[in-house]
Amino acid sequence: MVMSMGLLSKDGKRKLADFDSSDVVYNTLPDKSQYNPTVPMIHAEVKRRGETFSLTVASSQMSRVTGIKWLTENPLDDIFDVDWLQQEEAHIYNAASKLIVENAEAAASRLRNANWNSHKPWIHLCLCACSDRARTALAARNRTLDRQELDAGDSTERPDNFEEIVAELYNDEDVTMVTESIPSLHSLFREQMTLRFSDMSGGDITSEDVKSRRGDARAKLIQVLVKI
Repeated sequence: MVMSMGLLSKDGKRKLADFDSSDVVYNTLPDKSQYNPTVPMIHAEVKRRGETFSLTVASSQMSRVTGIKWLTENPLDDIFDVDWLQQEEAHIYNAASKLIVENAEAAASRLRNANWNSHKPWIHLCLCACSDRARTALAARNRTLDRQELDAGDSTERPDNFEEIVAELYNDEDVTMVTESIPSLHSLFREQMTLRFSDMSGGDITSEDVKSRRGDARAKLIQVLVKI
């Protein structure tokens, strides 16, 4: 990374190896210590560039800030070196950027999971899964596709699968689900419940959420017997 100091990305919008700035990617880079140049590394690179440019530089006396400033003001100019360094740095930077997005999505997913802390979202999900549209799609999920369906692929003409239909119904504010009154089942079902999307904690869900929620719901319904 120290050789990249002083260079810009290929689009000219970003400084390479800019560890001491407010760049979110560099500040959250995994194993940052492995990439962030140490003072001896900076001294060595200043000395190497000074010899390349036929300059006499007292690199060993430089502080980290001074060394980085000198490298920034005296970047490499060999086009092949610059191109290779830009490509290698881009691989690391893009991978770190992708990881930030994935971590943010995982955090949002954990928040949604934490928000399902009442019975309403679970019951609403089950009712959506029991709708006529969802049951029809579930019954046909293992059916062999015909040529027209295979050609449709992921186009808008492809029929929605079971999870997509459940997610659509769950997120639709115009869909109202109603439970029966079954006092003998549980106290929660003593009275009829009317469930709408606006009453649900955790916000909208995706088809992938439906898959994970169904698995989680099955686990939660396992009966635990206490032997005395």
